[in-house]
Amino acid sequence: MTSSTWTSDLGGRLTGVGIDAESASRFGPAVPGESPLPLVFSEREARHIDGLPEPARGYCAAFCAKEAFFKATGVPMDPRACRLWWDPGRETLDLDLDDDLARETGVARAVARVAWDGDACVVEVYAIGRDA
Repeated sequence: MTSSTWTSDLGGRLTGVGIDAESASRFGPAVPGESPLPLVFSEREARHIDGLPEPARGYCAAFCAKEAFFKATGVPMDPRACRLWWDPGRETLDLDLDDDLARETGVARAVARVAWDGDACVVEVYAIGRDA
């Protein structure tokens, strides 16, 4: 088996890629001020998403980003330690990682690409490692 190091225009060494897809209809309608999955979304994250024009899409995108990050790193985690502050006007966003999660996974930066096809959301996450 041959090993190689990938670099990217994302600013470092690519250490993992993950992808996840869900239907936004699985996340709505949400009750404003009450996280639909309190073990997945922090209160602050739920407040942000509830303030979006389409909260179900926000919850879906954030959930997919968490799943894709886990797939990219393979490290078990508390999903509340990884957040996507989704903005419907942007396709690519950085994930917000707790310091402990970033240290544990060796990820300096995680970039999420969010794409929609009707009700279906697909999120790709690119994990960028720390420079040695």
